[in-house]
Amino acid sequence: LSKKTPLTENLVEEIVFEKARIGFILNEDTESLLNRLINSNTVSMRIKSLNLLARLKIKKEKYYESERLLKESLTINQEISKIEEANSLRLLGELYLKRDKNLAEKYLLKALSIDKELAIPEKIALDMEALGRLYKNAADKERAKIYFFKALEIWKGIEKNKDETRVKEELENL
Repeated sequence: LSKKTPLTENLVEEIVFEKARIGFILNEDTESLLNRLINSNTVSMRIKSLNLLARLKIKKEKYYESERLLKESLTINQEISKIEEANSLRLLGELYLKRDKNLAEKYLLKALSIDKELAIPEKIALDMEALGRLYKNAADKERAKIYFFKALEIWKGIEKNKDETRVKEELENL
């Protein structure tokens, strides 16, 4: 982009968000960038930023802060972004895996339902894996196997070898 071209606020925020997202992937601390974006005038940007900031907090093992951010994201979302709603629900489900099996299951099944509606294979596979871990933790090996096998089939179908290997390891450890 030319330095002479004025950028809209939305475009600047999208660039900052992408910088934060890439920084998150590279294990850089992008909290300050995300803290700025969670106050955006654009609701969809606030939702995406809250979810990414929650993931960052999970990495830092600040689970209650993460939970608060995810619930805030769901509150302001109101079906603005079904993809982000499912992301929030999946992350909440994963947060509750060890604390509250019933709540974790509720959130994960709701995320799965949305992702199936949107027909996003990667997200469906992530939901299936999380449900597999939930049932594994609950010592329900049969249900865990069902969800892990479904996730494995999706990863194979879309040729995501790294993800496929991860699920195979989960199945071997059952």
